[in-house]
Amino acid sequence: ADDNSWNERSNDAKDIADNIDEAKANKTAKNKIKLTESHIGESIALNIDADVAGSSFDNMFGFVNIHNLNYSTPQEDYLIDHIQIKAEKLSADNNFFSITSDVLNGEVRGNVGLMAIWPSITDQLARHIPIFIKPQSVSGNFNYDYDFVLTDAPIMHNFIKENYSIPEPITISGSVSSANNEMQAQINAPKFMYSDTPYDDISLK
Repeated sequence: ADDNSWNERSNDAKDIADNIDEAKANKTAKNKIKLTESHIGESIALNIDADVAGSSFDNMFGFVNIHNLNYSTPQEDYLIDHIQIKAEKLSADNNFFSITSDVLNGEVRGNVGLMAIWPSITDQLARHIPIFIKPQSVSGNFNYDYDFVLTDAPIMHNFIKENYSIPEPITISGSVSSANNEMQAQINAPKFMYSDTPYDDISLK
């Protein structure tokens, strides 16, 4: 397959989805992405190696390897060595997604498309705690399990301005069923620091 280079692209999710739809297989790209107005003065540079196929971003399967992601702000540069995203179709109604990175590692299994994972989670949260979370526009029936491990990384503190640290990884696992309007979650944080106050053995279910 031919190599493509995408330069000075918006990081809008639809633009990225359209770019990947056009690529579809065995691509190596060096990207320089312009961020939205709220992040003026910041930039992202990264190398991408992808082997993907599908009719749309939500039905795309294969893998994407991101190497040497450099996120620059006027104050600091952040580097993530490697991010790998995999998507597999196990059966007609059963998909598997995984992410491996310096910051987040996890898996999602079940009846859900890639682009519906986050909206379906926030939609279920909004049904149970609407005072804190606005409902997401999401259609379809979802039934899947998820497991994630979150580690501390300097780049996260650029987006989450709270004074916190994660000395030991936090595990998050559970399931989502839109047909039954149910969401289960279990969070385990062996050590957590917030506003210089240590919290040990946090477990929420």
